[in-house]
Amino acid sequence: MSNMFISDKVKFKSRIIEAIMENENIITLLEPDPGEPILYKYILPFNFVPNPPDESKCYICVELDVPRINSNEWFKDAALIIRILCHHDFMKTEYGGNRIDMIEGILREEFNWRVDYGLELKLFSSLSDATTQRFYHTALTFSQLQYNDLVCGVKRRQFEPINNY
Repeated sequence: MSNMFISDKVKFKSRIIEAIMENENIITLLEPDPGEPILYKYILPFNFVPNPPDESKCYICVELDVPRINSNEWFKDAALIIRILCHHDFMKTEYGGNRIDMIEGILREEFNWRVDYGLELKLFSSLSDATTQRFYHTALTFSQLQYNDLVCGVKRRQFEPINNY
């Protein structure tokens, strides 16, 4: 597997997830059980919670969509979607706000207007809703113009300087 192709989507999501996992305030608010892995248990690199338990917990799902490749093939529009899901019994915190609002605020501060993940991330929307009678969620969508760096099976145009002289 050492020659496995790792797409730009996988690399980008990994960097975002790593930043979330390194944020001590987010981990504190998730309240993972001691010694329990966080990745694939509380922070998920896909947009759903498999078999949500009956116990009161909070989850963060990370997804990257590319709704449009620009006509010049150099750039693509990307949408980073970070969904926070929380059981209604787990919403209250000792910090003065509900768990989803607090995690949302931290994520906004962490990612909005950041340029060190490629081109600038910009918060596009923050939408909340109840997914079931037990879970409430907020979805943060950050828009970003990304370089179209697809290589595997896709024609990649090489830069050709224009010489008007």
